[in-house]
Amino acid sequence: MRAQDLRIDVSHPADKTADVRVALYTSPETWLETPAFTAIVAATDTLSVVRFSDLPAGVYGAAIYQDQNRNGKLDRNLVGWFKEPFGFSERARARFGPPKWEDALFTVGTGELRLRVRIE
Repeated sequence: MRAQDLRIDVSHPADKTADVRVALYTSPETWLETPAFTAIVAATDTLSVVRFSDLPAGVYGAAIYQDQNRNGKLDRNLVGWFKEPFGFSERARARFGPPKWEDALFTVGTGELRLRVRIE
C-alpha cells in the first residue's frame, strides 16, 4: 500500500541562500546512517515545504537540517556538536547526542500526512 503524500513544513532561521535537507529512515538499524529517502529544497524565508510522494506505508523517522553553506553536510564544531540548524520528526530532542529512533517515529499510511518540524 502506498501513501498519497508526505508533507513536512520546516520552520527555520531566515536564510534564502541555504538549502533544507531532509532524510527519511525506516529502521533503528539505519537511523541517522543510511536514509531510505532524501530531499533537498531551497530555503524560503522562515518556512520551507518538503514533499515526498508515493512513499511505501510504514514507520519512518526524519532528520532535517539547514545547509547554510550548501556544502552537502551538517557541519560540526570541534567537540562534535552541530553548527547548522537541525531537528527531527516528532520533536525528538538531541541531548548528549542524537535522539533515539523511538523518539522520532511517525507512521505513513494511505492518506496525506503533514508534519511540522522546527529546526534551530
